[in-house]
Amino acid sequence: MFADEQGNRPFNVRAPEAPAAVNLWHRLCLDFADAKAFQAELLELLLRYDRKKGGQPYLVHLGSVPLKPR
Repeated sequence: MFADEQGNRPFNVRAPEAPAAVNLWHRLCLDFADAKAFQAELLELLLRYDRKKGGQPYLVHLGSVPLKPR
C-alpha cells in the first residue's frame, strides 16, 4: 500500500499520525458461499459506519467481481 516502484513507503499507514486512508487491490480465492459472506460483511461494515454522523467526509469505494478461472 502506498509504495513507489522501488517498494519504498512514504509513510506507514498504521502509524497514528498517518492519514486515515487506504488503497489496495487484492485477489481472493473464495468459493461462492464465502464470496457471498464476504459481500454481506462488507456491506454491513459500510452501513455500520454510514450510520455515524458528523466528522470529516471520506470517499469509499467497495468492489469485487469474479475473475475467470485460469
